Amino acid sequence: MKLTNKVMVILGAATLLASCGGSNAKTGEAYALCHGGSYVAGATVTVTGDKITAATLGEVCLPSYVQAAEGTAEANYVAGNVTSHGTTAEQKWYKEVKFGNFTLTASTKDDGSLQYTGADFSKAEVCEAYYKAVMDGSCKASGDVTLTKAQLSKDENGYGGANFDWKANRDATVAAFIEYGAEACLAATQADADENGKKYWTVNGVATGATWTDFNKVADGYDSYIKVLATAYNNAK
Repeated sequence: MKLTNKVMVILGAATLLASCGGSNAKTGEAYALCHGGSYVAGATVTVTGDKITAATLGEVCLPSYVQAAEGTAEANYVAGNVTSHGTTAEQKWYKEVKFGNFTLTASTKDDGSLQYTGADFSKAEVCEAYYKAVMDGSCKASGDVTLTKAQLSKDENGYGGANFDWKANRDATVAAFIEYGAEACLAATQADADENGKKYWTVNGVATGATWTDFNKVADGYDSYIKVLATAYNNAK
């Protein structure tokens, strides 16, 4: 595919508002597992008439991202092996995590690895309850320990470090969704690497500025970021 010379400007905020507004605006929400099924995405889309006038996209890590703090009573954590990027190390997870009407319980599998059970994150209502609990500070571990937005939200926890600009990819994705709409973005394709090794997702032949794998990846068990936004858009109609 030959790309145009235009590259979409990445707007600097997750919420992108159009100037038109109007009393007939409707906003839809959507929540789902994303990025390999290991995170939860939340999106809102506002539609005024037939036009998308605002959108947000956020992503939070699951409780396994946070280890039990030093000094946590033995009865309140489970120790096991966690493998990340090929390296296995023992970690401690909080034994119970509560959000909304759900309670997760940590346990050790036969191979020594850790897991949380007690809520089905394939269901939108579970994802919604978890996402909102992280955002409003009501996600609690082992009784009174708050798993905070600063720890779990990728907007705040430094996810990706210096190697991956999560916010830039998120902002580019939201900008593309507002500019081109759900149908065009759900047909987006990823171009070959450019001279700088960047593999941009393109919509209508235009590079969006987003390079993350799950912009429009179709996979079993979790949604792409565009799919989450598209669901929110459909919920607003």
